[in-house]
Amino acid sequence: YGCSEAIGTHEDTNNDHKCDYGCSEAIGVHEDTNNDHKCDYGCSEAIGVHEDTNNDHKCDYGCSEAIGVHEDTNNDHKCDYGCDEPFGEHKVADGKHTCDYCGEEMTTCTDDDKDHLCDVCNTKLSEHTGGEATCTNKAICEYCGEEYGEIDSTNHNLEKIPAKAATVIETGNEEYWHCKDCGKYFADEKGTNEIELNDTVTQKLPPEIIEGKGQSITAEEMKELTFRSNAAFNDFIRVELDGKILDENNYTVKEGSTIVTLKADYVATLSAGEHTIGIVSESGTATTTFTVNAKAVDDPSQTEDTTKPSQTEDTTKPSQTEDTTKPSQIEDTTKPSQVENIKSPQTGNDINSVLWLALLLVSGGLITVTSVYGKRKKQRGQ
Repeated sequence: YGCSEAIGTHEDTNNDHKCDYGCSEAIGVHEDTNNDHKCDYGCSEAIGVHEDTNNDHKCDYGCSEAIGVHEDTNNDHKCDYGCDEPFGEHKVADGKHTCDYCGEEMTTCTDDDKDHLCDVCNTKLSEHTGGEATCTNKAICEYCGEEYGEIDSTNHNLEKIPAKAATVIETGNEEYWHCKDCGKYFADEKGTNEIELNDTVTQKLPPEIIEGKGQSITAEEMKELTFRSNAAFNDFIRVELDGKILDENNYTVKEGSTIVTLKADYVATLSAGEHTIGIVSESGTATTTFTVNAKAVDDPSQTEDTTKPSQTEDTTKPSQTEDTTKPSQIEDTTKPSQVENIKSPQTGNDINSVLWLALLLVSGGLITVTSVYGKRKKQRGQ
């Protein structure tokens, strides 16, 4: 039985590397040259392990089939499978601090321009603070340097103005307080009692005549009269004489303090008597008086001499009865000394009355002399 002729066919129809006849000799090479985990011969036994130990989605054996899904279901920019490849980039839209994909905060709020707002998202980060409001200005924020809030009408920057006595040339004032900021005036140091500046003013003292008092001239005398008031020259208003406004053409006025000079041609026209001059200024009227004396009247005795009896008549003087009414007796009652005393220079407004009285006495004396002379002549005729 040991013949050389083979019995049965040596073949593998099911590609299991075994002879269908049953011999022990393997048929075909069990290998995978293209790394697809399949035997090139075609057997059903897989070759190599299909796995990814480094999580790179690639089979460690080298097959082309990816392992694991490359995805990020929790939006953390990481592959859920665990590969090292980042999943998406951080993207932050304008006005935001967080990534649009993952929601992670990428930046924090900043306020480099100090406007109390975030430079990125414009969120308000802080409030104005510090500073002090006054009667004219709002408070200044210590952080941003801007005004804020409201004006404080009670917060004044007050300075004390001490009281000052008034003089003839300058007004005075009572003590008061002045706000340097709003310009208001107050009667108290706390700035609660507001007043007007005029309320603090004390008026100038009334002026006086300090030069030119009691001057005296003669009627029709061409002489200037000068009077000086201690009022300020800038306060001068006018001149009054005997209560009436004096035409400014009749006087001059100059500084130092206030000097008024009545012109000579005007002074010569003033009537005899006492006159009152007033230098009117804003602070009052300074007054004084001066006198215009009447000119002396001629001696009335010169008129009486022309009416005396002649020397011849005296040699035939009348009887004893006539002597009781002789001209000498009558003339004594109206002798010149009496007339002269009446007609001596007078002052005041009664000068005209005195003159009339003197003329009446002279006339009466002349009539008496004439009457006596007539009686004596008649007696001689008898």
